[in-house]
Amino acid sequence: MEEAKENFIIFSDESGHWNYKEEEFYVRCWLKIKHSDFYYLSGYWKENKLDFPTEKTIKKSLNEVIKTKVPIQLFFTFSNIEEFRKRKFGPRDYLTDILIKAFTNLENRLKNGARSKLQTRFESDINYIFFLYTYENWHIRNFFEKLCNISEKYEFYFNKPQFLENDYKDIFNDSYKAHFNKESETDIKFVKNSEKSLGIAFADSFSSLFNKLLKYIKDGDEIQKLEENIKVLKQILYNSPEGNIGIKGINKVFFPATAYRIQGLIELENKLIFQLKNLLGEENYATKNLSGKRNR
Repeated sequence: MEEAKENFIIFSDESGHWNYKEEEFYVRCWLKIKHSDFYYLSGYWKENKLDFPTEKTIKKSLNEVIKTKVPIQLFFTFSNIEEFRKRKFGPRDYLTDILIKAFTNLENRLKNGARSKLQTRFESDINYIFFLYTYENWHIRNFFEKLCNISEKYEFYFNKPQFLENDYKDIFNDSYKAHFNKESETDIKFVKNSEKSLGIAFADSFSSLFNKLLKYIKDGDEIQKLEENIKVLKQILYNSPEGNIGIKGINKVFFPATAYRIQGLIELENKLIFQLKNLLGEENYATKNLSGKRNR
């Protein structure tokens, strides 16, 4: 008889848009919690009439979780958007060159800016395909490698992604079947309104918090302004598995950047990792953590 598997829920949300020029990073937060613990936590939240967490109130919300001693695990996967824009993808570069030539020939036939809009749309569609099937695909694979194992059973909840839902299900299930060596697919649920999901609200708040820290490091802003945010991240990452950059709870997708051989990307990556280790390295973790048994 097959041994009963422990049930977990995974909540996930992202911060930063992969296709906005002003965006610097794309962060996905993965929150893992036992099924029974989550419903206990939801009841606690309802009974005490607590507001759902936001980026501004996450410290207060995390303190409430600590009171309950409900154990949760968090993991971040992140991408440098500049890498995606500058990286050489043979098929993408080839298709882009063809588009430029094709739309140059159409210039006299298309008026009132139609050529520019049409070319931009085609280029955006090409980038959509490449980001989804390369970067986002590896965000998912990194998550499975770090937080999931065959001895557990999972439910998956996502805040509405930046991709078509059917496309997202396809790449998610490809990774799911490969990781668990299964033929059948799993069901993932998309949450339309994050304000109605406690788990998604936490994932949303944490992803925004971490994305802001990355931006401050890159832009050379005063890190001390984020002192409280850093304390929250230290607390939540205490119980996380180590990521591929030597810090608990953090994986950089397509690490290291040396493979790209592009001016500035390697230096930025080194700067990010150095600062993250200084701020969130194991020697800096808070003593309070989320690994105890919960209160009843």
